[in-house]
Amino acid sequence: MGLEAAASTEPMKEKTPRVDWAELLSRTFDVDVFACMRCGGRRRVLAYVKGAEGVRAILEHLGLGQAIEYVRKVSSARAWASSSKRREARRYTTE
Repeated sequence: MGLEAAASTEPMKEKTPRVDWAELLSRTFDVDVFACMRCGGRRRVLAYVKGAEGVRAILEHLGLGQAIEYVRKVSSARAWASSSKRREARRYTTE
């Protein structure tokens, strides 16, 4: 009985509701990302691609291989900007 009594007196943790990206865009910019601008139909998510190899394969299949180099440049620039080396360089140039 002691174990059951202790379990029933513990407060339940509340879960915060998760809002998906489409709902956030709708709230922020008043844009329905699932509405097709050409035909007015509804779009649907086919897959979530997280890995670089998957993105590369899709871009090459679509004939957008040149976009790979652009994404690589942007990614490396962001990484460099957030690195400690960038912070140190900023400190020396602003003094």
